[in-house]
Amino acid sequence: MSGTSSRHTTPPDTAAPRTIAPFPFEPSHHTPPPRPSRRRKIVGLIAVFLLAGLLYGVWFVFTARQLRLTIQPEPDRVTIQGAFLTPRLKGYYLLRPGTYRLTAVKDGYEPLSTDITIGAQARQTLDLSMVKLPGRLTITTHVADQPASVVTAARIRIDQDVVGATPLNDLEVAAGPHQLQIEAPLYRLFEAMIDVEGMGRRQALTIGLIPDYADVTVTSIPAQAQISIDGTPGGLTPATLPMTAGTRRLELQRAGYKPWQKMVQVTAGKPITIETAVLAPLDGRLAITSQPAGANVMIGTQYRGQTPLEIDLAPDQSHLVQLSKSGYAAASREVTVRSGEQTDLQMELTPRMG
Repeated sequence: MSGTSSRHTTPPDTAAPRTIAPFPFEPSHHTPPPRPSRRRKIVGLIAVFLLAGLLYGVWFVFTARQLRLTIQPEPDRVTIQGAFLTPRLKGYYLLRPGTYRLTAVKDGYEPLSTDITIGAQARQTLDLSMVKLPGRLTITTHVADQPASVVTAARIRIDQDVVGATPLNDLEVAAGPHQLQIEAPLYRLFEAMIDVEGMGRRQALTIGLIPDYADVTVTSIPAQAQISIDGTPGGLTPATLPMTAGTRRLELQRAGYKPWQKMVQVTAGKPITIETAVLAPLDGRLAITSQPAGANVMIGTQYRGQTPLEIDLAPDQSHLVQLSKSGYAAASREVTVRSGEQTDLQMELTPRMG
């Protein structure tokens, strides 16, 4: 036919069998929206913290108070507890109002620990001082100008307090000036001001004591009398004893004899010898009674009282005892008493008849 296309479609061949094969499935490759990276998260968190810190810092600066802290001597380390921030700017600490615990340490000093209170004032000042650790003293004594002649058992006082006796080792004493006194029998009192370095350091003091005595020689008849100097026993006669300079009370005692006493003036460095002391035997005791009582008693030419009467008489010699009473005849008797013993004398008076 005219006007008909010359292309022809071949009809399907229905006579030949056809096989249907499965078409392979391929999943879709659609890409989800991208997630934020870990780095971005970290950067974001950092930015938040920085912003928060900046805001806290601004708030802290506007609400904090300035504290000028001076500690003498300057410590090795200072710690202020109780504050989140303790910035220091141009010699000032910035602290918000409140109470804090300040601690300072320095080698050779006691640790400083104290509470500080920051008030509402914009600027505040706090001055503190650190205390040195105690020092350690060793004190020995010797005779002045004789270093080899050691003096022991000298009593030591520091600031009037007795702390021991020489030799004294490793005594702990607070740092600073102190009054030192050393007392020893027969030596002058030593007094001086000392400066203890402290900080745990050791100091050795060697003190020369000036003698303040003289040798005194004491003898007696009989010998072997007990010597006492100002009430302190000093041995038996004969003896040479050191006595402290000044006025001393020397006393001798022996059984069966009267005590002997003498005041001795002693000058330091000048030995003296006391004149031999002659000890007198103890008196004997005479007990006199009479019949009737109330008679006047004369011993020799001295009136001694009325009967009954007890009196002391020199021993081993004769004494004339005379009794008299109105209305009675006088009576007399010779009596000898023994040293340290009592003798009883009884006399009877005869009435006078008119």
